[in-house]
Amino acid sequence: MNRRPRIHMNIGTVIFGALFIYLVVTFVMFITRSHVDSYQVVYGPLTGNDTCIAMVLRNEDVICSSSSGYVNYFLPNNSKAVKGKLVCGITDSAVPVQSKELTQAEMKDLRKAAYEKSKGFDTNHFDEVYDMQYDLMGVLWNVSEISGQSSSYYVSSRDGIISFSADNYSYMNEREFNTSLFQTANFSIPKLQNQDYVKTGDPLYRIINSEEWAIYFPITDKQTIRLASEGRIRVKFLKDGNTETGSLSFFYVGDQRYGKITLYSGMIRYIDDRFVDVELVTNTEVGLKIPVSSIVSKEFYLIPESLLVEGGEDSNPGFYRQVTDRDGNTTLEFVECTLYSSAHLSDEVGDVYYVDKSNFREGDVLVNRFERIRYTVKETGTLNGVYSINKGYALFRKINVLDQNDEYAIVETNTRYGITLYDYIVRDASSVREESILYSRHSNVNE
Repeated sequence: MNRRPRIHMNIGTVIFGALFIYLVVTFVMFITRSHVDSYQVVYGPLTGNDTCIAMVLRNEDVICSSSSGYVNYFLPNNSKAVKGKLVCGITDSAVPVQSKELTQAEMKDLRKAAYEKSKGFDTNHFDEVYDMQYDLMGVLWNVSEISGQSSSYYVSSRDGIISFSADNYSYMNEREFNTSLFQTANFSIPKLQNQDYVKTGDPLYRIINSEEWAIYFPITDKQTIRLASEGRIRVKFLKDGNTETGSLSFFYVGDQRYGKITLYSGMIRYIDDRFVDVELVTNTEVGLKIPVSSIVSKEFYLIPESLLVEGGEDSNPGFYRQVTDRDGNTTLEFVECTLYSSAHLSDEVGDVYYVDKSNFREGDVLVNRFERIRYTVKETGTLNGVYSINKGYALFRKINVLDQNDEYAIVETNTRYGITLYDYIVRDASSVREESILYSRHSNVNE
């Protein structure tokens, strides 16, 4: 008698086989699943603001030396001077600085000067370290004892800010502008230091007697269109991130149009700058930034607010629907609903809620049994939204668009049943259907 060979099942073999089948099924589901491009929601303006190099002009006078010699300054650089205040003197020979112990007030001046310089320091502009050294030396010189006699003295002719720097642009007229003037890179106003040798006619210092100043920049036709409606405009100075608001105007020199922004404060921060990198802040509308292609419209039923009740086990909002059984008996069932938005429909109906159409069918009768109100479901309305895919499937989320261009839209933050920062949404809403299970490709998420 022949016996069949017995098959011995090993528990390890069974587990391995089950795992293998699971991996195969998972792989098949992965390659057959819908793949969509996703976008991670970011916060910011609709488009970037224009940046440019601007020229600075002030109401300033340059004081020149009437003799040759070594200059000695008696005020710190960029300090205020009143009319008749001694500013500097010229000696025939270099005067050694006699060191002395600093008082508490003098140490305070040094710390203040160092702090002001350090606030706007940028490692990409290491040359600013020498500016800081220059200013600190000016403070030290002011508190040091000077031996020797000056052959000539210079006093301030009026109240103003004294700057120990000068260039050839102090008296420039805006009608002398040309485009090559604004292509200057890394230009800085030459500075004088104590004990520098000057010749007759060389500049000693500038005096600026007004807080009103202006910046100028060449402007294109496209920029003019964007800026034409801006009577007042905010300017961000990229050197230190500070902003000022001024009056914007335009003028021509030849065929080139220029913009002029007149400012009324902040002049002293840039007193040693002739050219500044600025950002013209025109895009002030900020919010959650999403692609226009991700926006989809969805239709909802409009249900009167007067029918809303709280029911169910958790006292959630919803409505009572009238139901008739086969025997003709009428009962009420509670339908829990998500209220996406509200609006005023008409004087007759009043305020209504936007309710997902999956909750009801057209013709359903809703009842408020306490106030004896009946309403037949029929009116519809649409809301704009996007498909959130944080949970692995397409879920409609409402949005309120604040501004948009051809490519992107800015939407309101903190919208109820809306999106939040860093949510993943479907980039192209036309490529999916709501509640579809999706596999997303997180590409180009931070544009």
